[in-house]
Amino acid sequence: MLPIYTPLIDKKNLISKTINFYKTFISNDGPLFSIDKSNSLIPDNNKNYFEWRYEGPLFSYDKTSYTVNILDPEDRKILGRWCSNAVICREKIYMTQNLNETSQLGIDEKNFLDVFNTCREWISSQNFPKKQDLPRQKLILIRYTWPGHLMRAYSFSKLIAERFGMPHVDETYLSIHLAESKRELEVSHFEEGPYNKLCVPHLCMFGESFDDKKRLTWHRLAPNWSFHNQRFSIIFDSHSIDY
Repeated sequence: MLPIYTPLIDKKNLISKTINFYKTFISNDGPLFSIDKSNSLIPDNNKNYFEWRYEGPLFSYDKTSYTVNILDPEDRKILGRWCSNAVICREKIYMTQNLNETSQLGIDEKNFLDVFNTCREWISSQNFPKKQDLPRQKLILIRYTWPGHLMRAYSFSKLIAERFGMPHVDETYLSIHLAESKRELEVSHFEEGPYNKLCVPHLCMFGESFDDKKRLTWHRLAPNWSFHNQRFSIIFDSHSIDY
């Protein structure tokens, strides 16, 4: 794995800004920032999943929810019968390079713009073969939420790992994992593992279109008990021009 030592990015501050951004701009009815309000509801083939998407010039947002089904043997094994109809969610706010093209940024956006530019400059300074051909880059603020049942906190964390965090390689050229509010990300060079928790401040993860397929970064979520009923993760994605 390739660690990234970027003292300009303060993990705790970035997580705090992300939490505040969600508090300020996301309501139960969707995002409050200026985007196209013509949202779409996309039911999955599995009726327990639903996805909402909002598109905008500076920000985009999507939300995927999963409703616990006591008839599903895996759900019942993890949570038991009493959690029927409980809902877990994953939300993503996407900030694109268009942040650089506006002079009307509020303080929240300005903080994220600084992080965006730091990541882009770091990639440009490295010896990646396609570093000049990464036209689509975005900063992603991710939030996972689950019901606030303290005695079942670990079980809900396990369910989120099962439904949203199974082992995979991202559909990117590379990503920079910047921060997580609760340590759950595990990484490996192989799908079958072994997987390890992060031991560096930030991590460069190589996606499906990276040149050296032997360096692909498999990752997953591993359950971790917490008093809180939400978890935040911040990622910087770069997509190559031919992918």
